[in-house]
Parts: sequence; C-alpha cells; structure tokens
Amino acid sequence: MDKETQQRRLLNLVKTITTRALALPTIDREAFIEIEIRNFRQSSADTYQANPAAKAAALELADKMREWIFAMIKMLEVSGEKPGKA
Repeated sequence: MDKETQQRRLLNLVKTITTRALALPTIDREAFIEIEIRNFRQSSADTYQANPAAKAAALELADKMREWIFAMIKMLEVSGEKPGKA
C-alpha cells in the first residue's frame, strides 16, 4: 500500500471511530473507543510483525489516535458540530 493510501485510511479510521462514538451515549464512548484502538493495535502488530521499527511506530500512532479521537469529540461537542459537516 502506498503512503498516500495508508494516510487516507488512517484518517478515515479516526473519523469513523469519532463518528460512531458520538452516536453512542456518553457513558459508552470510552469503552467503544478503547476496543477500536485495541483492534487497531492488534492489526498493526500483526501487519508489521516483521518490521520492529514500523510496529513500534504503529503502536505509538494508536496511542496518539486515542488522544485525537477524544479531543475531536470534545471539540465537536462544545462547538455543536457533527463530524462530516464542512
């Protein structure tokens, strides 16, 4: 997969998780996000198993994605915007 496609897929994943989390009751969001990030971490670990540096970078990215998703949810909630609106 080329870098542009990989970047697009990762950004779409963040958007998808954020959108789905916002559709859930507030009390259920954290568990949903944690499951989705855990799935991404596992998939990344499997994909990059033969490349330890890429695996480490992907796992670090998973941690950052979690932060981005929670920050995006907070920003969308306080601004009253829905994901996908431009």
